[in-house]
Amino acid sequence: MLKKLSGIIFLLCGSSSIAFAGAPGNNMVPPSGVVLTTPSTPGMWTIGLQATMLMPIDNFQYAEAPLLQSDGSTLFHHESVDNQPGFGWGLNVAYQFADSGRDLAFDFLDANTGDNETYSVPPGTPLYGPNGRSNPLQITDGGQAYGTAFYHYRAADLTVGQLFNVGQRVSFHPFAGVRYAYINTDGDASYFNTGGEVDTFDTDGVFSGAGPRAGVNATVHLWWGFSIVGTAGTSVLVGNLSDPYKIVANAQDATLTTTTKYNDDSEIAIVPELDESLALDYQHAFSETTIFDVQFGVQLFNYFNADQHDFLSIVNTNSNVSEQSFAMHGMFLRGQMSFA
Repeated sequence: MLKKLSGIIFLLCGSSSIAFAGAPGNNMVPPSGVVLTTPSTPGMWTIGLQATMLMPIDNFQYAEAPLLQSDGSTLFHHESVDNQPGFGWGLNVAYQFADSGRDLAFDFLDANTGDNETYSVPPGTPLYGPNGRSNPLQITDGGQAYGTAFYHYRAADLTVGQLFNVGQRVSFHPFAGVRYAYINTDGDASYFNTGGEVDTFDTDGVFSGAGPRAGVNATVHLWWGFSIVGTAGTSVLVGNLSDPYKIVANAQDATLTTTTKYNDDSEIAIVPELDESLALDYQHAFSETTIFDVQFGVQLFNYFNADQHDFLSIVNTNSNVSEQSFAMHGMFLRGQMSFA
């Protein structure tokens, strides 16, 4: 059962059409166009859970090694920790108000992933730490480098939305509200020289902020309960951004160990965000007021300039501060129950 929201959007034909008032005896022509409607339903709750497999797009570069070419030249090879998908989970709770299509929703997502890599060079071959040959972290006569990367992402949204039906098969749902996000990018590296010396490098970047959010969900209803569901959203977050790091030389011997720390202070940052998802949805109605949905799809989100690596400007003289985006992509499986 549908409730009309407003008038009809007329499609006017002709190069110079003018609407005149009808005269007695004229035939009435039914209007044509697209009717926007909202669901006429009782108030309904929706509770959903989702599992995700997400992978960061950025890589942690932990070493640089020279490779001797056949012509006698040297090519420097960069070693990075290859990212692997990690498990995450999400929660959605929403209430749709009766006979209006308006709703209030809370969404939460938590994702973690990490991996490690090892790279070795023979005696007589140097190996350099992050940022390459100007880095004080160097293996000068063969050895091994060990890199570990860990990523933690958390986001929570509180939004209000309005559901519209466009004809029989299409619906869209604009929404607006606020988002909070926490992003942690942690990179650790250890360097084992053949002479026994052990050096370490550790960086621990964190962004935490909140700001306005807006977007739209769109659904194309197919047949036999299946639909295509897409979401596009954006946020602008204001918060604290920091990327402290430290270098430890001679970590194998407490009497010789020296620790150098950089960039302990945080700064206020403005971080724009974009996200999108696309899924196949199957819906089964147990009754008019008890409905179950299951979705399988892909998603992508990107936080611009949310990861700052300014150790480059300290280790390498006259270099620039490097800010890069934090992004993840992957698959999700969601199940949700709606009930009055």
